[in-house]
Amino acid sequence: MLNKKIARAFASCMVLVLLLLNCTSCLTFQFSGIGDGGLPPASSGCYLDGKKVEMKTPERESWSYKNMSEEEKTVYSAAYTALSEGYNVFVLKNVDYQKILEVYGSALTAVLYDYPEFFWLSGFVKANAEYQTGSTNGNVTLTLGIYDHWNDNNLPDARKAFNEKLDALLKDAKEVGDYYGRVKYVHDAIIDMTAYDQETYENGDAADKMLEAYSNSAYGPLVEGKALCGGYAKLFELVMHKLGYECEYITGTADGGPHAWNFIKLDGEYYYMDVTWDDPDREDGMRLYNYFCVNDAMIEKTHTADPEYKSIQSSSTKYNYHVYESLYLTKYDYVSVENIVTANKSERVISIRFANSKAKKEAVEDLIDNYKFYDILETMNKDTYSYINNDDLNILTFIID
Repeated sequence: MLNKKIARAFASCMVLVLLLLNCTSCLTFQFSGIGDGGLPPASSGCYLDGKKVEMKTPERESWSYKNMSEEEKTVYSAAYTALSEGYNVFVLKNVDYQKILEVYGSALTAVLYDYPEFFWLSGFVKANAEYQTGSTNGNVTLTLGIYDHWNDNNLPDARKAFNEKLDALLKDAKEVGDYYGRVKYVHDAIIDMTAYDQETYENGDAADKMLEAYSNSAYGPLVEGKALCGGYAKLFELVMHKLGYECEYITGTADGGPHAWNFIKLDGEYYYMDVTWDDPDREDGMRLYNYFCVNDAMIEKTHTADPEYKSIQSSSTKYNYHVYESLYLTKYDYVSVENIVTANKSERVISIRFANSKAKKEAVEDLIDNYKFYDILETMNKDTYSYINNDDLNILTFIID
C-alpha cells in the first residue's frame, strides 16, 4: 500500500523534511537546511497546540493495529488522540525521527482506513522533522490534510448531519434481531441509499472538489447518496464497527483498476464483502449478493488484495449469502431450481449459485436456452423475466417482472 522507503538527504545541523502522502505512495518533494542552534529540550510524547497530552489508546485494536511495530503504534495512537480532540496537526517530540519517518505513512493510512468517521481527511500528510546533526532523536510534526471542500465549507454542520444519519442507520440495524440479519440489513441499506459516482470516476484528478470529498468518504453515501468504492466500503466498515463486528477496509485491484472492499469476522471466521459490486445501480433498486460473505476461493477470481492483506485466511462458507439462504446447488437439476424459485416467489430477484461452471452451464442451457424457466414462471402466474449470468462466481440471477 505504501512505499516505506523515504529518501534521505542531510544538510548541515538541521533539515526540514517535507513529504506528501496519499493512500498509495510516499513522495519526497523537498529538503532544505534551516540553520544552526539545536533543538530545545522537550519531554518525550505527543503535543497538541504546544501542550503535551496523554495519548489515547484506540477504542478498538483493528487488524492493522495488531500487526504494527511499536513505532507505528506510536504514530497511530498520536493521530487518533489528535483527531479525537479536534486537531489535524500533532507533534511527536524527542523521538527517534528516522524510525518515525520510515513508518508514519503506513500508520497514518491505517488511521484513515480504521476510522471513517473522520470523513474530512483527504489522505494527504505533511511531515516536518527537526533534529540536530549527530542525534538520533528529534521532533516530528505531522499534519493530516483536509479535503479542499471542507476548508471552504461548514464542517461542523456536515459533522452534525453525518452523525444524525449514522445514528438513524444504527438504530434501524439494531432492531434486526439476528447476527446475520444485521449484516445483511446494513449491506442492503447502503446499496439502497447510494448511487455510484460515475462522474468523479470518469474525471479522475479533474473531478469536482465537492464530489471528490463526498465520494471517497463515508459522508458521500450516508449524507449525499453518492459514492465511489471507497465510500461504500468505509461506510460499511464504520457501521459494522459501531454494531460490534470486526470489520476492516481492504485496498487492491479489481477489474484491472484500483478498488476497495471489506473483510468481516463472523463467528471467528473471516469473509469478504464488496458492497460496491453488489450494487447494480439500477433505477428499480435491485440489489445483488454476489460478493456477500465470500471466501478466498471466490474473491480471488476477480479481486487482488494489496500485499499487506495476504495473511488474511478465509475459507468458511457458513455465512455466504447463497449458502445461508439455501440458494446454493452442488449440481443442476430442474426440480431443485423450481423449488428454490417457488420458495422465494414473493421476491422479484432470485439468485442461485452453482458449485461449478459445469452445473451453471447446464442450468443456462436447460432453463434459458430451452425456455424451461417459463414453465416455472407459469406456476407463479408470471410471464416475463430477465437474467444476469455471472461466469466468475457461477451465479444466475433471475429478475421476475
